[in-house]
Amino acid sequence: MHFTRRQALLTASAAALAGCASASNGAGADQGAALNAFFEDAFEQAIVSSPQLATSLGDRRGYGQWDDPSDAAARAQLDARIASRNEMRRRFNPETLSPGDRLSYRLYDHGVTRSEEGWRWRNHGYIFNHMGGAQSGVPSFLGGWSEEVGVYAFWDARRHTRFSQKSPSLQVHLNTLETAGSVGLATQLRPTAEGEEVVVSVSTGSLLWYLENGVQLHNSQSDATAVADLVDATPEDERAFLDSSKSESQTARRYDLVETMRAFRDAQFRPAVLHAYGYRCAVCNCDLKLVDAAHIVPVSHPSSIDDVTNGIALCRLHHGAFDNALLGFQSSFRIVVNPQTVRRLQEIGLATGIDQFRNQLPELIRVPASIEARPSPQLLRLGLQLRGFPSDLIC
Repeated sequence: MHFTRRQALLTASAAALAGCASASNGAGADQGAALNAFFEDAFEQAIVSSPQLATSLGDRRGYGQWDDPSDAAARAQLDARIASRNEMRRRFNPETLSPGDRLSYRLYDHGVTRSEEGWRWRNHGYIFNHMGGAQSGVPSFLGGWSEEVGVYAFWDARRHTRFSQKSPSLQVHLNTLETAGSVGLATQLRPTAEGEEVVVSVSTGSLLWYLENGVQLHNSQSDATAVADLVDATPEDERAFLDSSKSESQTARRYDLVETMRAFRDAQFRPAVLHAYGYRCAVCNCDLKLVDAAHIVPVSHPSSIDDVTNGIALCRLHHGAFDNALLGFQSSFRIVVNPQTVRRLQEIGLATGIDQFRNQLPELIRVPASIEARPSPQLLRLGLQLRGFPSDLIC
């Protein structure tokens, strides 16, 4: 139990009370002066035993040092306070003190006794409380649900720390909600007394993504109007957006927004692809929670899009083979092995198991039942080309 700042100030206040109230005659004045000196000594002991308390009160003794956080040190401090309280009880009779001195006496006695009785409960504090509970480090969100459109809307909680009867209502345009319902995400700028606020609307499927990344959207300021264009932006679109910045600070802010929107597209792309393929590998049909969504045309290429038609569900083995240009898929959905990659692996002595790998491949990949979700033939051909497949296999 550390001697807190509040307890220190209580002690100082009690000493002041004693000094003021003891200006009477006889033994009462002597008792008041003695009690005042007692509190001064107790306060000094607390300062010496707690460098952090000393620093918080402007005393530079122990400056730059930390208190000992161990239970043993806390117990030693409590024992010292208990001994001090017991000495006070032995030396002073509260009934003979002046009213001010008696109040100081009881405040100090009650504070130490309460700490003594609470020692056994020191590790049983409430996880959540109004001051420093576990929730104090958790981000706050201010939002609502639109029953009409079926989407969420969120305001920047940092701009709404106080509310009163005169506080303006939180509003969002209907077309913003409808756009979010269509593409999963939408933003709008809302004028406030402190400047424009970015309001964000998300679909239910994008809710968890917003809780992790939404602050970057609220930080985007006037650039938030570009979110609609960045939802399906190509790398060329992103570069043009960054190059049109008018200052270094805007470039930095736009870069954060571009990265945030890439994360949004990826968050939409992966579940859409996995759902289209029934969460099974398009090559070996395995599930086992080992399946991921692969881009047919790599993300780094200008023609890459985060659409299900540019995706294919692959297990980790076949995803690795696909990314390393060992495995490819023709526009007819036929599976092909890149002979040039095999040759390079043989040259460096890493082709062990290639025959077994090749023999276990089916002739065709398993495609989604929905024609709209099947891989684009044009993107499949481009994917083979970018991975260095021979021209006679690109078809």
